[in-house]
Amino acid sequence: MPIAVSILAATKKINCEDFSRFLFVGELALNGELRPVNGVLPIAIKAKNKNLAAIFVPAANAAEAKLIKDLEVIPVNNLIELIAHLEGYKPISGAPYTEFSFANAEINFDMAYIKGQEHVKRAMEIAAAGAHNVLMSGPPGSGKTLIARTMPSILPNLSLKEALEITKIYSVAGELPAQTALMTSRPFRSPHHTASGVALVGGGTWPRPGEISLAHRGVLFLDEFAEFTRQVLENLRQPLEDGVIHVSRAANNLSFPAKFILIAASNPCPCGYFGDREKNCVCSSTQIINYKKKISGPILDRIDLHIEVPRIKFDKLTSDINSEESTDIKKRVEKARLLQSQRFAGTNFITNSEMPPEAVKRF
Repeated sequence: MPIAVSILAATKKINCEDFSRFLFVGELALNGELRPVNGVLPIAIKAKNKNLAAIFVPAANAAEAKLIKDLEVIPVNNLIELIAHLEGYKPISGAPYTEFSFANAEINFDMAYIKGQEHVKRAMEIAAAGAHNVLMSGPPGSGKTLIARTMPSILPNLSLKEALEITKIYSVAGELPAQTALMTSRPFRSPHHTASGVALVGGGTWPRPGEISLAHRGVLFLDEFAEFTRQVLENLRQPLEDGVIHVSRAANNLSFPAKFILIAASNPCPCGYFGDREKNCVCSSTQIINYKKKISGPILDRIDLHIEVPRIKFDKLTSDINSEESTDIKKRVEKARLLQSQRFAGTNFITNSEMPPEAVKRF
């Protein structure tokens, strides 16, 4: 669209007072229709910062661009509509702003479904309150994956600032859901242990955000943690420390945000039953040592909470005792986050896990 408008203006096919007040974004199809593009939200933010009068976008991108409340967004279906608007004989109405709610984010996994494992759930509550990383170790079937999937249900609701941060990343990555313009719930990303380093941290010929950036302000769950290749796991060192990932290429350098809660789950040995009370381990001591060596010390050092997740006895699994619901735990987490926000007022961090050494001593 920008190229088409430029050609029309340069050849005097259309008349407009001042194109410098507008921003044009969109892909022009051969039939003159406008197709949606990725990354519209960051572009709209730039337009607002430059104090431009309006931004013209494909109609499918209008709701996303209008997340910037005080920016006029003109939704365009095709080139003929755009020309008619610029010529002034058939103006296009600006896209309306829609209020969003973060309080009713859908809960698919609730802590109430988990029988037993009270100490693990307590550790997850602490992790949610301070945005700490967690490593769970236990035999197959002990509930590690289910517990990890309940984590988003106890995290605080997103603020508008956090939601915009997440939406920008998903917009650039081309993963923004079609039915929404704004990400209203915290992301939960669970890449397979065969994922490559580029898939995890981002990159490619045209660098795109990886799983760690798509998990920004949410949860990155790495199941079968020791099965990831050592080289892939080492890529986590810098983002776990700094909350940002730098992707360097010959043409340019890019930085993607990556402030996420890492939840890792691992078996204690290759067969999974080392230390189990009911099933004997069949691994040799050498196999167990080599298995544990797959995760380096520096990576383990960046994980705050290490938890043993034992097998649950059958009678406890079938008991009628109700566990505490996620909504009740979430209230305590939100209270803890409120205390942290008051404590860290005037700083550039919001949770305990983000504190640099100076702040740990200070607070």
